[in-house]
Amino acid sequence: MYTDMMKQFNDQAQRMTQPMTRLNELAVESIERLAEFQLATLQSYSEMGVQQLKAATQIQDLEGMQKYAAGQVEAVKTVSKKVADDAKVLAEMGASFKTELEKMAQESQSAVAAAVKPATKKAPSKAA
Repeated sequence: MYTDMMKQFNDQAQRMTQPMTRLNELAVESIERLAEFQLATLQSYSEMGVQQLKAATQIQDLEGMQKYAAGQVEAVKTVSKKVADDAKVLAEMGASFKTELEKMAQESQSAVAAAVKPATKKAPSKAA
């Protein structure tokens, strides 16, 4: 008898904590992906900056200055495109996280509704 009660208690506890466990796993995965994205982005922007600094140190005359200035226009285009691409990736990551959260919420709501329905049928009706 007590074994059955403990088993039921353990089963209920597991069902109650499962959504939070899944939510925590999703959060950790999202944080990990975001951190990887940020590190890759930081490395990419750092490399672009270092390239520009190296190019600036190569200027030795007016012609070199003109080439550097022309290269700056291209560098600005490259950075602008990268910023737009990175913003798009970040927005997609956020949308993916939101979709997964909504899916989890719907599944949890369905599970609660399914669990409550049998429990309400078993409950004794009150006689007035």
